[in-house]
Amino acid sequence: MNGKHEINMVNASVGHSVALKIAARDICFFDSNLGEIIYPNDFVGRKKMEGALHMVFHSQYRTYTTMSVSNFI
Repeated sequence: MNGKHEINMVNASVGHSVALKIAARDICFFDSNLGEIIYPNDFVGRKKMEGALHMVFHSQYRTYTTMSVSNFI
């Protein structure tokens, strides 16, 4: 799943977009409200990114009702 991914979230009144870049060495998550999170692309880094994404989506964006992911190579 290497590449660049845009994650769009919407509900009845608002929308927001974040980005995820997966490269050979790093996994980068960018949110204009929160900044950038970078972990190494290894087992430990992927587990840390999984936890960070869970925290971000659960605490910041739980009111969104629809999510779509676009992939860019």
